[in-house]
Amino acid sequence: MKESERQNDNAPAVDIRISRLNNDQTRRVDGSEHLYNVYFELTAIPPRSWERLFEGEWRLLNMAHPDLWQAVRVDRNFLVMCCPLDQVIPLHLPFLKKAVAATNLMYKQYEAVIAKERAEQALVWERRRSEVQATAKAIQLQMTTTIQNG
Repeated sequence: MKESERQNDNAPAVDIRISRLNNDQTRRVDGSEHLYNVYFELTAIPPRSWERLFEGEWRLLNMAHPDLWQAVRVDRNFLVMCCPLDQVIPLHLPFLKKAVAATNLMYKQYEAVIAKERAEQALVWERRRSEVQATAKAIQLQMTTTIQNG
């Protein structure tokens, strides 16, 4: 993963949840009688890697129900879906909650893998640093011996 992709990934472990439907942000789509951009407020701004995991989980969950599928995007601390309001509670909210919970689980597993990789990298770096220090010490000892015998 590139450093630029990690920009928002250095946050502590997250447990994102949908906290409410944001009345102020939710608005009817221009030119539509029934469609709304529905803003589901999240408990935190998710890291970018969480967003990517959520997108995959959302697609996976909706493969079984392509007739009900609605696109969802993460916008700061919101999940945004364009759909009729009367479909939110009976159709979309249960799937959104399921996708968020599954994403949290996958993100925790991802975090564990990343933490393990970082710990392994730190051990490798420490071993290499020790090798360099030992070599430097041996060179210094050899130079001191050469000067004394010289």
